[in-house]
Amino acid sequence: KFSVSECRNQFAVGADHDRRVMKSYQATLPLIDGYAKRISYVITPAHRIAFAYESMGHEEHVPRTLAAVKALIADNPR
Repeated sequence: KFSVSECRNQFAVGADHDRRVMKSYQATLPLIDGYAKRISYVITPAHRIAFAYESMGHEEHVPRTLAAVKALIADNPR
Protein backbone atom coordinates (compact mmCIF):
# COMPACT_ATOMS: atom_id res chain seq x y z
CA LYS A 1 0.00 0.00 0.00
CA PHE A 2 2.81 2.44 0.91
CA SER A 3 4.63 1.72 -2.35
CA VAL A 4 1.49 2.50 -4.35
CA SER A 5 0.22 5.53 -2.42
CA GLU A 6 3.43 7.27 -1.37
CA CYS A 7 5.93 6.11 -3.99
CA ARG A 8 3.37 5.99 -6.81
CA ASN A 9 4.68 2.55 -7.87
CA GLN A 10 8.10 4.02 -8.69
CA PHE A 11 10.02 2.04 -6.07
CA ALA A 12 9.67 -1.41 -4.62
CA VAL A 13 8.72 -1.31 -0.95
CA GLY A 14 8.03 -4.64 0.64
CA ALA A 15 7.09 -6.15 3.94
CA ASP A 16 9.48 -8.42 5.81
CA HIS A 17 7.17 -9.93 8.42
CA ASP A 18 9.56 -12.68 9.48
CA ARG A 19 12.61 -10.33 9.42
CA ARG A 20 14.43 -12.78 7.14
CA VAL A 21 15.41 -10.18 4.52
CA MET A 22 16.65 -7.53 6.93
CA LYS A 23 18.70 -10.15 8.80
CA SER A 24 20.21 -11.52 5.59
CA TYR A 25 21.34 -7.98 4.63
CA GLN A 26 22.48 -7.27 8.20
CA ALA A 27 20.07 -4.33 8.21
CA THR A 28 18.55 -4.66 11.66
CA LEU A 29 18.83 -1.86 14.19
CA PRO A 30 21.37 -2.90 16.81
CA LEU A 31 19.43 -1.71 19.87
CA ILE A 32 15.84 -2.24 18.73
CA ASP A 33 15.29 -5.85 17.72
CA GLY A 34 12.78 -6.34 14.94
CA TYR A 35 13.27 -2.97 13.27
CA ALA A 36 15.26 -2.35 10.12
CA LYS A 37 17.75 0.37 9.37
CA ARG A 38 16.78 2.72 6.56
CA ILE A 39 18.96 1.57 3.67
CA SER A 40 18.56 2.24 -0.04
CA TYR A 41 20.16 -0.11 -2.53
CA VAL A 42 20.87 0.07 -6.25
CA ILE A 43 20.86 -3.45 -7.67
CA THR A 44 22.39 -4.20 -11.06
CA PRO A 45 20.71 -6.36 -13.72
CA ALA A 46 23.27 -9.01 -12.71
CA HIS A 47 21.77 -8.95 -9.18
CA ARG A 48 24.77 -7.26 -7.57
CA ILE A 49 24.60 -4.42 -5.07
CA ALA A 50 26.14 -1.47 -6.90
CA PHE A 51 25.36 1.11 -4.21
CA ALA A 52 24.03 1.21 -0.68
CA TYR A 53 23.16 4.27 1.36
CA GLU A 54 22.31 4.05 5.05
CA SER A 55 20.77 6.91 7.00
CA MET A 56 17.77 7.13 9.28
CA GLY A 57 17.02 10.53 7.73
CA HIS A 58 14.99 10.30 4.54
CA GLU A 59 16.27 13.43 2.80
CA GLU A 60 19.28 12.02 0.94
CA HIS A 61 18.04 8.56 -0.03
CA VAL A 62 16.43 9.44 -3.35
CA PRO A 63 19.06 11.97 -4.54
CA ARG A 64 21.96 9.65 -3.71
CA THR A 65 20.44 6.49 -5.17
CA LEU A 66 19.33 8.35 -8.29
CA ALA A 67 22.89 9.64 -8.73
CA ALA A 68 24.19 6.08 -8.33
CA VAL A 69 21.77 4.82 -11.00
CA LYS A 70 22.82 7.60 -13.38
CA ALA A 71 26.50 6.81 -12.78
CA LEU A 72 25.86 3.12 -13.36
CA ILE A 73 24.13 3.90 -16.65
CA ALA A 74 26.92 6.27 -17.72
CA ASP A 75 29.54 3.61 -16.96
CA ASN A 76 27.60 0.92 -18.83
CA PRO A 77 25.94 2.47 -21.89
CA ARG A 78 23.91 0.13 -24.05
